[in-house]
Amino acid sequence: MAHTRRDFLTRTAALGVGGMIGMTRFERLFAGSAAEIASIAARKKNVLFIAIDDLRPELGCYGHTIVKSPNIDALARDGVVFERTYCQQAVCGPTRASLLTGKRPDTTKVYDLKTHIRKTMPDVVTLQQHFKNNGYFSEGIGKLFHGGLEDEPSYSVPHRAPKGSRYALESNLDLEKAGGKKTVDTGAAAESTGTTRLRAEATECADVGDDAYGDGRLAQWGVEALNRLAPGAVAKNKDGHQPFFLAVGFSKPHLPFCAPKKYWDLYDRTSPSYAAFPLPPTLKEQADPLSKKSIVTETENSDLVAKLHDQLNAGWRNAK
Repeated sequence: MAHTRRDFLTRTAALGVGGMIGMTRFERLFAGSAAEIASIAARKKNVLFIAIDDLRPELGCYGHTIVKSPNIDALARDGVVFERTYCQQAVCGPTRASLLTGKRPDTTKVYDLKTHIRKTMPDVVTLQQHFKNNGYFSEGIGKLFHGGLEDEPSYSVPHRAPKGSRYALESNLDLEKAGGKKTVDTGAAAESTGTTRLRAEATECADVGDDAYGDGRLAQWGVEALNRLAPGAVAKNKDGHQPFFLAVGFSKPHLPFCAPKKYWDLYDRTSPSYAAFPLPPTLKEQADPLSKKSIVTETENSDLVAKLHDQLNAGWRNAK
């Protein structure tokens, strides 16, 4: 039976992952009392850790009125929503290494997309590994550390990630196979790898099922893992009982913007509405005192913003 990401979130809510169903939001945050904290610790509740790549807080639970996110909103209603949390770095690899070790980037020394955390901190205990070391079954699937930099000591079983292309349409698969559109990446990836990246289209709207894409298959794996781990997590006998820490890392909404047509159809693409662009209008170059290289900084003028909005609008309207 196929499952979607929404099924995955619904199943999560039904299982009561985290073990705090029935408590008020204040009690969930502070566990009501010291005795209750001790009781929760003794029960070793199950943990589901969900990572979503490049997701901004444009969700219903953050007051956003356009994005349709019913299952995340349902989880938020039964939990605690933090409104002042920020990423540690504006780059994927360093932020994930920081989050999953509890160390600042200046401590991990991971500043790019190619440095493994064990290279700079060979003895660090990751979040997943901490649970594993304390009697939990630790399992990781999908994108948790940056791609290709997963940490096997963190898990009780080998880490898994869906394989295959990011595209479903034959035209994009052929373009990708042929080498894609050659573009020189001037961002963090180029800084890390020094290579030219190859891409197909930035958007895709294919009339396919969720499992045509990696995240759809990942959602199925997540539901299957919850069903597999649940019996041991609720077992009454001491020998058969083992709580779990399950980490599931989705790759979307990272580029390319590919999703089944049924999700595109939820929105009116004839009149898109954008989040406020985070940069002031124009840019100029100046010397970076740290790297000694020329960097781009913000000044005034709206040409760049207009150009970017035109590109976004074209991609949004013409996705196919």
